[in-house]
Amino acid sequence: MEASFTTNHVRLLLPGGAVDLVPDTGTATARPSDLGLGGRLFVINAGASPSMAATVQNAAASVEARTGALDRHGWEFQRALVFPASLAWVEVSVALTGLDELDLDLLTHGRGLPGVHVWDDDGLSFWPSSSLVAMRGPVPVSIRPVEPGCPMRLLNRDETCAPAGGPWVSASREWRMWWDAQRALLASAFGCTVCNGSPVGTGRTIALVEQYLPTRLGEWRPGPYRAQDSIR
Repeated sequence: MEASFTTNHVRLLLPGGAVDLVPDTGTATARPSDLGLGGRLFVINAGASPSMAATVQNAAASVEARTGALDRHGWEFQRALVFPASLAWVEVSVALTGLDELDLDLLTHGRGLPGVHVWDDDGLSFWPSSSLVAMRGPVPVSIRPVEPGCPMRLLNRDETCAPAGGPWVSASREWRMWWDAQRALLASAFGCTVCNGSPVGTGRTIALVEQYLPTRLGEWRPGPYRAQDSIR
């Protein structure tokens, strides 16, 4: 899992526009000062730990609690997203500068996070939260402006996505259920400039089980059956 911290992309949602930090095979690296950011930038997952089974609702509640706490304590932060090139998962995060060791411990203590991203003049690194895990990086990164398009498509991103699965047999219905869940997750996190997240195709699925989010550790997972009054 730790290796993923130096291969994933980091999207910074800055006042001047969103940009991606992308691991680059070149020898030079982009620096925080290239974006007018002073000093070292820390990117911290604001949702659930990758090792926890969390639903969309759990993760959203965690993000709201973390960002609310930062606001109440007067911490200045930017929103951020961390994700692999495949878009298989996404971590809603916060990006902060000017932290010291005590600040970092305060922001991550007791949350079960494996570590944080750190971007400085040397590149992007992974700083582990445990001395039992090795630091990784730094790796060089390039800065890329965020391009519009559909987050469900890696190619032909200016086209509307097409639903997978369908209403025919149980396997196809289950496939459509997970496709719908992934589309809702990515549209919520990244937005969609093609359809703005509006319905596509015909029909929709209703999940009868809890749906645990994909993380660095694995794909979507089914949980227990949902309470009857939560099924809509």
